[in-house]
Amino acid sequence: MERHLQQLQDAMWQALIFQAVIGAVITTALFYALYLVVKAAVRDGVREGMAQTRSSGRREPGKAPAANLPDMRAD
Repeated sequence: MERHLQQLQDAMWQALIFQAVIGAVITTALFYALYLVVKAAVRDGVREGMAQTRSSGRREPGKAPAANLPDMRAD
């Protein structure tokens, strides 16, 4: 009887370790996918945020003339 309990306990530990490894792999894959999505979103946001001009192409962010900016004062 003792041997059966030991085998059951060993099988439970194996299942627990297997589940922990699978969970770690899935979590790592999901965080990597999240990293790729955020990286692409930031890249696209930076590209979209750069002002376009007809004469010189792209300009640095924040270099738009004041006349083109909307009124952003908090009242």
